[in-house]
Amino acid sequence: MILYVFAHFQEASAFLKSIPFKQKVLPHNLQLTYFESFDESIESPKGLLIIQEGPWRAYSSLIKFLSYAEMQSLKIQEIRNFGIVGSTSLAPQFEMDSIHEIRSSYCFLNPEFPEFQSYHSSVKSPKMVDCLTVFKRITNTEEKKSYLPFAPLIDRELWGVAKAAKEFHIPWRSIKCISDILDDQTNCQLITENAAHFSQLLFDHNKTLEINNTSPAYKTNLNPIPFFHQMGFHFTFYQQNTLLNLLKSRSLDSITQSDFFHDLLLKKNLAPKQKTKLLLEHLEDLTFPEMRSISKKIQLKLQSFPQLDNLQLQVRPSDGLEFLHGKFTVHNLNQWNELLLTLSNLELHSLFQDLDGNNL
Repeated sequence: MILYVFAHFQEASAFLKSIPFKQKVLPHNLQLTYFESFDESIESPKGLLIIQEGPWRAYSSLIKFLSYAEMQSLKIQEIRNFGIVGSTSLAPQFEMDSIHEIRSSYCFLNPEFPEFQSYHSSVKSPKMVDCLTVFKRITNTEEKKSYLPFAPLIDRELWGVAKAAKEFHIPWRSIKCISDILDDQTNCQLITENAAHFSQLLFDHNKTLEINNTSPAYKTNLNPIPFFHQMGFHFTFYQQNTLLNLLKSRSLDSITQSDFFHDLLLKKNLAPKQKTKLLLEHLEDLTFPEMRSISKKIQLKLQSFPQLDNLQLQVRPSDGLEFLHGKFTVHNLNQWNELLLTLSNLELHSLFQDLDGNNL
């Protein structure tokens, strides 16, 4: 099981809305809010626990749950903490709404009294940053600055989460969304009102993390289309066949673990059909790199024939070869005759020389 951990219910709202979680009643003395999801499309179930803010309260809540899980023989493979953070830095990468994965967690009672125990994520990446857990909410700009020498981000619970995970020998990772920046006076009421927005940003980022935890059946099945549907793509029958042909020359992992694929998943303004189109174009460029050069030369030739503005000529792969595909629209007989006349003046011999690569 992967255990999602949040300080507040509002931060978890997008996860609870998008994943089929069901609340599970725990023993009353635990006084914890916990949800479980057993999705057949993934190998491992998920749990979601609300631990409240404050490092010791977070620690206490998680310790109680992990002890209960151990007694119930519930195997937790990873603890994943999500939440909002404040920024202590004016560096451009720490802008509002930006998402950061945490490398190390530190704790300060206040700037003069550090807690010398630190904890480190099970994930290693050069883009990760450190986070400092504090015992009170920091709303003043000058007070935020005082923590900058120690970490660019501050939160209220991660250190407690990491401490509990360490004591139970469970790997942990943490993903944070910046809800307030250094040069603004923190408005806690405004942050609460925007909690659903921050939760959605965290959920969208988590979708990219879930790629590596998808059932191996998707990765070994001859038809990986259900995996892409789960990731928010939509394929026509023709596009499904195109994808399967393209996958013959590369592994599914090489696609899903690429920066291009992760960036594509995070583009919320794109419809599923648009994502599919961009994905297939990208894979065709990787598989048939010469196609892009040929297509550009063909489009330059077509610019000399304004009558062909509505003619779409594309170089498409088929069984390892490139073929010229044309698509056009005519509304009457006159347009048809004009199209035929224009095509008769088009130097098709030169176009097919480009297609064969002779003019590259």
